[in-house]
Amino acid sequence: MPESPTGVQMVPSSPENQDCTPSVSASSSPPTIYLDDNGDLRLRVTAEKEGHSQDFVVCSRALMRLSPVFKVLLSGGFEESRPAEGEWIVALPDDDREALLTLLNIIHGRFGMVPDKPRLEELYRILCVANKYDMTEAVRPWAGNWAKLAEEAQGEKTGGNPAMLTFVAWELGRQELYAKVVQKFVGECSIDENGRLTTPKGLCLEDYDHIGPLDLLEKIGASRRTIVQSVLDLFHDSSRTLLDGDHCHQRTIAAKDSIFCDYIIFGSLCRATFKIRSSLLPESADDIAESANYFCSSAQNIINSIICISNHGGCNPAPNLRKKLDEVLVLSQEMIVTASHKRYMKKQRQKTGLHEPLPIQGKGSEGK
Repeated sequence: MPESPTGVQMVPSSPENQDCTPSVSASSSPPTIYLDDNGDLRLRVTAEKEGHSQDFVVCSRALMRLSPVFKVLLSGGFEESRPAEGEWIVALPDDDREALLTLLNIIHGRFGMVPDKPRLEELYRILCVANKYDMTEAVRPWAGNWAKLAEEAQGEKTGGNPAMLTFVAWELGRQELYAKVVQKFVGECSIDENGRLTTPKGLCLEDYDHIGPLDLLEKIGASRRTIVQSVLDLFHDSSRTLLDGDHCHQRTIAAKDSIFCDYIIFGSLCRATFKIRSSLLPESADDIAESANYFCSSAQNIINSIICISNHGGCNPAPNLRKKLDEVLVLSQEMIVTASHKRYMKKQRQKTGLHEPLPIQGKGSEGK
């Protein structure tokens, strides 16, 4: 038989596991949970930390009805398919058993066992498993409440994990929430000594296998870099113009006075940069590890410190630099949610029955 495409493993049938009671002792493994007293399939979930497994007896047909992935695994000719003889046991070595149990409770109509108000971490784990087996549609009756809980858990200030929150928003199709959290990552993440995106509280985004689309970290890193590089280019372009002695707008004065005007501005720019950042600005954004927000804040302080000689107010580049800095920040916000991201979240909203945005936030457009 072909190997499973998801890493699910088939456990060979044996006399000791044909009994409905787990073959291991109760001290090392919890008792079997029966989702269906007449269940024909035993799912064996191994927990690495505990070192033992948890068995769930389920109805294979119910599982296949709500999960296209399980349908392929169990009836597609893979080694997880029903054996010719003996008990049908499928091992799930990589799954979160508590999250899987919640989804199995939904599938088998045990709705009283489904949490109405799960913690963000619990919700994240449930949706990770739902994503793996393409069964997010199963949570539709709870999606509205869960989406509101996610809205309330925004940001680390309230104790919510922003990496988990991003994936919850992604999987439920909450486009506005997703964009808001990701934009926060772009502005607030710095680069650690290993080149990884890290939040102000030290949360490394690469530590999360499930955080959103596969290209999310790449998009966040690219957007952050674009902001920083654009600001660096503003300063370096302005500095080169000043050094060329062709910036002064007072054309009625002597050439030497015009150059003096440029040098005064350039000197104040360099002095402010050293005072605020303790060094000149590098050419490349790759040499800036701090967050884009922090860097832009220091850039704004530098701009505010630029001075010019009397009666040369029109020569001061500060107003133009402020305008271009604002344009950079606005442009960066447009890079976050791509067309493919929008299509995926629209598809997820169709599964969950949610509409964008939540009623408490006003009207939105499903076609976004």
